[in-house]
Amino acid sequence: MKNLAPVSAQAHSNAFPWLPLFVGLLLLAFGLRVIGLGSRTLWFDESIEYWMAQRPLSELYLEVSNATHDPPLYSYLLHGWQLLGIQEFWLRLPALYASMLGIAGTAVLATRAFNRRTGLVAALLLMLAAADIRYAQEAGQYALMICLVAWNLLFLYLACRQDGRWRWWLLWGATAVLSVYTHYGTALVILASSMMALLQLAYRRRWAAVGKLVGVGVLAISFILPLVLIVVPRQIDRLGATPHPFGLREFALISARILVFQFLGNEAILRWPWEVAPNWLPAIPVLWAMLFAVRHKKWRMLPGWLAVTWLVYYLVGRTGTYFYDSTRHSMLLTPLIMVTVAAGLVTLWQRQRLAAGLLLLFIVVAALLIPREAQEDLRTVVTVWRQQARPGDSTYVYYGAVPGFRYQLDVQTGSVSALPGSWYGDCWRPGNDPAFCRENGVYYGNWARSGTPEMLRASMLDTLGRWPERLWLVFAHIYQTEDAAFLAALDDVYRVAFHKSAVGADLYLLTRR
Repeated sequence: MKNLAPVSAQAHSNAFPWLPLFVGLLLLAFGLRVIGLGSRTLWFDESIEYWMAQRPLSELYLEVSNATHDPPLYSYLLHGWQLLGIQEFWLRLPALYASMLGIAGTAVLATRAFNRRTGLVAALLLMLAAADIRYAQEAGQYALMICLVAWNLLFLYLACRQDGRWRWWLLWGATAVLSVYTHYGTALVILASSMMALLQLAYRRRWAAVGKLVGVGVLAISFILPLVLIVVPRQIDRLGATPHPFGLREFALISARILVFQFLGNEAILRWPWEVAPNWLPAIPVLWAMLFAVRHKKWRMLPGWLAVTWLVYYLVGRTGTYFYDSTRHSMLLTPLIMVTVAAGLVTLWQRQRLAAGLLLLFIVVAALLIPREAQEDLRTVVTVWRQQARPGDSTYVYYGAVPGFRYQLDVQTGSVSALPGSWYGDCWRPGNDPAFCRENGVYYGNWARSGTPEMLRASMLDTLGRWPERLWLVFAHIYQTEDAAFLAALDDVYRVAFHKSAVGADLYLLTRR
């Protein structure tokens, strides 16, 4: 670890206990992420990842292309991983490992770009970031996305700042390809940072480095072309968001919420004390710290890359090609945000230690105290249903609960269902009637979002074929108050005989009036 800091900062930081503190932070980060890793069942998005990865290897890219809006790399990784087990803890382990590598990559990036103290603060911030913890505990591609973006930025920085060795350029190109095959949004970071690097190298007349950047960039694009030509055309109708011409005020509010989400997660906007205050308020200390990074003599590198990346992200969001919002889509900015905030805090520390200490304390305490986001507990619901359902009972599974309910059946019965990867989509589609959508008295409901009570009732009757004497209803991933709308639509036919409520999921037994 001797050579992690730039030569100019080496003498100043030799006495700083970088390695023990860094290892300690990594261990704490691992502890925060491994606690409760298997305590929750897979929620809606995770269940879909599970079913997608179940397909044979030869069919996987077609399933991903036809049923999702994501690139296929994570599905291939999960396909191999789940051959060894399908329990929640096991399926989420790759995301945890990716998160740990992402913290390490972000810390080394901050160290090389600034100094060891900045690297340590960046590791601390990402260690406590609620959004990173959440996606480190989720079977999905977002932790891997952050990890690959962090290392991609590090390799680009090293290629630009060091002697321009081919290994750094090739590693940059390789991580660029892997990043885009993991999540399309990473292309925004790669494009913005590489264009900034190209301009900076050209300004310094480092033409050999410019040639290497362009050459490796073209090589990386050639590897990405199969994704663009084969997979993306099948997904084009599911990619992107609605075009939205943001005004300056809305841009500022969404940007502030992006900062809040990075450190405190969605719950910062939904729970006390933030629900009684403007949801942009917690962003002020973070923004203040970021502004001090601009005062650093090296602001043109990573803070400059962040500014340009954010601008590109905003402009692409305006077109509807990508989601400009304060959710998981904005996590492509995470490594650059953490490094910039860390650089700002260290710069402020050199001028006003009390102010820097209070800012860091606010961020740390807020991150520690914010409640973690709850997901759907279908494990409890399915367990109770299996215990209490009688032979001959009918069970209607609300469309939002379909993927997770069937996954829980696999886990609790110790079997793996031989189903198409997007089987749930077949059950959601009205008019479709494959046998696996109604097996052993379990009926998987059609997609009925935003329907009137009459439409919900008609959809349920179409799936069931008749009104049985005893009907179990399973709800999870509920849209607004659709569970109440379903129950109201059946009030003249059924009464509630039993109700089991779990986190984000409900089980009802209805009997005929």
